[in-house]
Amino acid sequence: AESGFSVSSCLMRALRTIFAGLVEDAAFYRKAFTVTGQNGFEDSFTDAVQSLLLENAALTPAAGHAGLLSEKTVARFSAICLVSTVKHWLESPRTASVDELVDAYLYLVSHSAWM
Repeated sequence: AESGFSVSSCLMRALRTIFAGLVEDAAFYRKAFTVTGQNGFEDSFTDAVQSLLLENAALTPAAGHAGLLSEKTVARFSAICLVSTVKHWLESPRTASVDELVDAYLYLVSHSAWM
């Protein structure tokens, strides 16, 4: 991945596994994102990714800035980035490879518009 920052091999394997399943079943997930409201897919997917990050120590982002950002906050941000990457890809007319999706996600979590 061309993100410019270090990514653990465990996290890289997890990302590749997640994105491989999404690429394989893209038509299903494209439809799933149309389910909105109280039990909307996007929120449920974000919650599931956040839980996955928090439940697996090797995947859990470190808290930062003298405790101002909890692990839960950092995990939520990471989950939102992952789900946003997937959603915007599925809403576009183009196909994407697992590597392209991993690179897009890593770019989002490693770059800020305000830096």
